[in-house]
Amino acid sequence: MLYDSPTPVSTHHGHTIIALLIKERDVKQTTTLLVTQRYQDGNLIANFRYNSNKGVSNRSGRPLGPAGGHADHFMVLRDGR
Repeated sequence: MLYDSPTPVSTHHGHTIIALLIKERDVKQTTTLLVTQRYQDGNLIANFRYNSNKGVSNRSGRPLGPAGGHADHFMVLRDGR
């Protein structure tokens, strides 16, 4: 899924939107691409996993490789580079 940066009314709403994207990605095993100007949003997507047993998102440990599950790529571009 391709998502454009959420433009929330408040930070709380922004975190709620990011939490829903994390849940969608992990429950349905969806490839997710988020385009945003906010470093914080990309950082949250890259570093949190949804725990379906507990119904919450938790900070992930070390990223897993192709054989072990998620393999995240977090790119930061500045001035097109």
